[in-house]
Amino acid sequence: MEIWRRIHKDFNPSTFKTKEMHRMAIDQTAALGRCNNLKELGERFEYLEQAYDKYLIETGEEYPEEKRKQNYQDMMTEGMWDNLAHMVSMEKWTTTLLKTKIEDTLKIHYHRQAHDKIKRYGAGKLFT
Repeated sequence: MEIWRRIHKDFNPSTFKTKEMHRMAIDQTAALGRCNNLKELGERFEYLEQAYDKYLIETGEEYPEEKRKQNYQDMMTEGMWDNLAHMVSMEKWTTTLLKTKIEDTLKIHYHRQAHDKIKRYGAGKLFT
C-alpha cells in the first residue's frame, strides 16, 4: 500500500514535483530583492509566510532555516537593514529575530496608518 501511495504521489499530475514547485515559488518571491516601502514589505512577508505554510503541508518538511533567514534579510527595507545592523551583529541574526523585527515594524506601520486615518476622518471611518 505504501508503494502505491508513493507512486501515485510521484506521478499524479496534480502532485508531480510539488516540493520543487513550492520551493520555486518561494525562491522567485525572494529573488525580488529589497522592498521599497513598508506596504510592499507587508505584502511580500504575508505571501512568504503563507508559502512556507503550504510548503510544510504539501511536503511534510519545514522550509530550510538558512534559506528562510536569507529571504527575510533580502526583503528588509534599507532602513530596517541599517537599524538592525547597528543593534545586533550579523553573526547573532537568527530567523526568529528577523521575523520578529519585520512583524514589529509592520505592526507599528499599520498602527500609525490607523491613527492617521482616525485623525483625518474620525473613528467611524476606521473600518470602512
